[in-house]
Amino acid sequence: MANLVEKAKIAAMSVSLTKAWQYLDKDPENNIPKLMDMVDKVAPEGWYESQREAFRKAIADKTNWYELMMKVWNLDPGVRNAFFKNFIVNASLSGSARQEEVKAQEGCNVPWVILLDPTSACNMHCTGCWAAEYGNRLNLTFEELDSIVTQGKELGTYMYIFTGGEPLVRKKDVIALCEKHSDCEFLNFTNGTLIDEAFCQDVTSEEFFDMIIDAGALFVWFFHYMPVGSGAAPQLLPSPEQREKVYRKIREYRSTKSIFSMDFQNDAEYVGGCIAGGRRYLHINAKGDVEPCVFIHYSNANIRECSLLDALKSPIFMAYHDGQPFNKNMLRPCPMLENPEKLRAMVKETHAVSTDYESPESVDTLCDRCRPYAENWKPEADRLWEQCGK
Repeated sequence: MANLVEKAKIAAMSVSLTKAWQYLDKDPENNIPKLMDMVDKVAPEGWYESQREAFRKAIADKTNWYELMMKVWNLDPGVRNAFFKNFIVNASLSGSARQEEVKAQEGCNVPWVILLDPTSACNMHCTGCWAAEYGNRLNLTFEELDSIVTQGKELGTYMYIFTGGEPLVRKKDVIALCEKHSDCEFLNFTNGTLIDEAFCQDVTSEEFFDMIIDAGALFVWFFHYMPVGSGAAPQLLPSPEQREKVYRKIREYRSTKSIFSMDFQNDAEYVGGCIAGGRRYLHINAKGDVEPCVFIHYSNANIRECSLLDALKSPIFMAYHDGQPFNKNMLRPCPMLENPEKLRAMVKETHAVSTDYESPESVDTLCDRCRPYAENWKPEADRLWEQCGK
């Protein structure tokens, strides 16, 4: 009975928010505070509470985050409304509620987002690219992609990111999938063929941030190099000093620039550590292997041979479920990069196999490669974590 009541509350909130969103169109600047009042009244207890408070403060103080909200509102109405329905209502409200329900029923992780490789083919061959380890001849059929999204929605997952390879090699199928599942939010990772060394040196500069804001960007997502595969180049890993610079710069611009800046390796404190293993996301490569992380190429399950739920209950995924978080220091969240012995143990104990088909890599080789970085970063990470009072 309690479950039915909770579902009814979520459904009622979705309807209320949709009507309020339509109401905003009349006078968004003056009606946004009223929308927040409505959200507070109907939201389930604890639902994104700290985020709602941050939104309310941004509105009251007219900060850079308020500027970002207004930029979202100034998007094409069709794009704006689809984003609200698919990202806010489906993925973050009703979807999250369903995910929690399945987690409790099945005793395993359920992801908020799934990364999908439609193909391993790419028009580039970049040094250090983890995706190149799969080769360039693998593909998931449209029917397989469709099945993954259909199963995902049954578990409450409405957020999907296309990776690769270069996803737009399969442009027709990518667009068809988006059209068929128009209730989902889709993002596409595509290569940047004009990136050069000077650009790479400049991506954390204030000039770069201002340039992409002026170009209309609403969010930016930073990743640093991950030394995966037989062709890995550990010399591309940032030094502790470089990583600290990125850590500080992104936080500085986050408080002053009207763009949502995300730092994949340094923002673990906001999500409670590693989000892989289906805790918040997973990766399915172009051969169908269900991997705990886009950078962790070991698996016990293939989507062509089992359901998505069965994959989430596979040994390597349950090892993630039982072991997270992998470190109390949220600046050392990853079981590979900052805690390589954790990954070594999980892969061996679960008998997960390498999914790098071009040149399979043993977990010992990978973890031995990561150990020097982990040891060098630990003192700086501990110092930074202590400084921020954690």
